[in-house]
Amino acid sequence: MANGVYTVALHNYLQGRNEKHLLSWKESHEGPAHALLWTATCKVGGQVRGVGTANQLRTAKEQAAEAACQALGIPV
Repeated sequence: MANGVYTVALHNYLQGRNEKHLLSWKESHEGPAHALLWTATCKVGGQVRGVGTANQLRTAKEQAAEAACQALGIPV
């Protein structure tokens, strides 16, 4: 998965539709400090469109953005 490609595509898609204000993220983590597991949830218009889980927050957000792009039919 390329670095940030899906996150950028999601932002560009929503900005092009004047709907960027509908995008929100929820981030949480669990586990010991040396081995955190991050979960990022992507919401568009209050609806969950993607969830990602990874050892790095950036990767979890990118996974969630990828799922959101697929759910919204955004070509990447």
